[in-house]
Amino acid sequence: MIELSLLKDVPHKNSRSLGLDYMRAIAIILVLIAHWSNNILFWFGITPNALIFFTGELGIHLFFALSGFLIGNILLDQVKRDASWKNLFVFLVRRWMRTLPLYYVVLAVLFLVFPPGAHAVDYLVQFGTLTQNLFKPMPGAPSYWFSVSWSLTIEEWFYVAFGSALFLSARLIRGAWASWLPIFLFLAVPLILRLSFRDFSLPPYLWLRTVIFRLDEIAYGVVMAKLYAANSFVFRSPIICFSIGIGLILNACFGNTSLAWGINSAIVGCALLIPLTVIIKPSSGLIARIGQTISAQSYGLYIMHLTILVNVAQYLWWKHLASAWVCAIIAITAPFFISYLSFHFFESPILRLRPKHSKRIDLAQAREGGPAPIV
Repeated sequence: MIELSLLKDVPHKNSRSLGLDYMRAIAIILVLIAHWSNNILFWFGITPNALIFFTGELGIHLFFALSGFLIGNILLDQVKRDASWKNLFVFLVRRWMRTLPLYYVVLAVLFLVFPPGAHAVDYLVQFGTLTQNLFKPMPGAPSYWFSVSWSLTIEEWFYVAFGSALFLSARLIRGAWASWLPIFLFLAVPLILRLSFRDFSLPPYLWLRTVIFRLDEIAYGVVMAKLYAANSFVFRSPIICFSIGIGLILNACFGNTSLAWGINSAIVGCALLIPLTVIIKPSSGLIARIGQTISAQSYGLYIMHLTILVNVAQYLWWKHLASAWVCAIIAITAPFFISYLSFHFFESPILRLRPKHSKRIDLAQAREGGPAPIV
C-alpha cells in the first residue's frame, strides 16, 4: 500500500521521490500505449478508439508538468543563491549533457540507416540545431521521421529562454516579482498565441507542436515549484488539488471546450497532480522498483521507441517478413532492452561528468532526470 506523509516529510538530498518516479513512469507508458495502439492494433485488423490518442496527449502533459516542477525547483533555488550568468551556464550544461548526447546519437543513426529522403541536408541542419519546430510545424509534416523530437525542442528552448529570463529578472528586480514576472510572461504569451492563431491547412496536433505554442506547459510546472517552495495551501491540500486536477483532465477529454482552452485544462490538471505525488513515501517493494526502473529509462524509451515501432517492426509486417505477433513483440520489448543498455552504459557515465551546481538542491537536484519525452 502506498503510504502518504506530511509535506515536511518529503525526502531531501540524495533520496528520491517515489511519487515523481511513478508520475514519469505513467507518462511514458501512456505515450507508448498511444503509439502501440495506433500501429499494432492495425496489424491485427482492429481500429483503435479515438480516446487512445488522448492517452498520448495526457502523457505529454504529465511529462511537461513534471519537467517544469523539477527544473523550476533547480532554477528558483539557483537564482536565490546566486543569479550569476555562470550559474545559469552550469545549469544549461547539466541539462544539455542529460539530453543532447543521446539525441544526437539517435539522430545520427536515423540519418544513416533510415534517412529522411528528399531535402536530407535541410533536415540535418534543422534537427541538428533543434529548430525543426521552433516557429513552424515539423518538416515534412505529417511525416513521422524523428517526430518525437518535437517535444525535446520545447524542453531545450524553455531551458534557455526561461532560464535567461529568470536570471535577468533576478538581477534587475528585487522581491517576489523577480521570479513571478518571467513566469507570468511564459504562461500568458503561448496561450495568447494559441487563442489567436491557427493553421487550418494542418491538423491541430501538428501546428500545436510548435515551440512558441507550448512553452507555457512547462511554465505551469514552474508555478508548482514556486508554490512548493512557499509551502503553499496547494501542497498542504494534496487530495483537493488531485481531485480538481482529475476533473480538469476529464473536462479536457470529454468537455465541449475550444482547442486552446481544452489544452490548458489538461495542462493545469496535470500540474495539480504533483502535490499528491511528492508526498508518496519511498518504498523498496516490487511496484516501486518497476516504477523507478521505467522512470530512469523513460528518456531512452521515448526517444527510440517510435523508430523501433515504425522503421523496424512495421517494416517487417508490411513486407510480410514476420507475423503480426512477432512484430508486436519486437515493438514492445526492444525499446525496454535498448533503453536499459543506453541508460546504464551511455547516459549514466555522461551524467557523472556533469559540472556541479554551487550547492546541492533539496528536492529537484536529487531527482533531476530526463526531459519530458513526448510523442
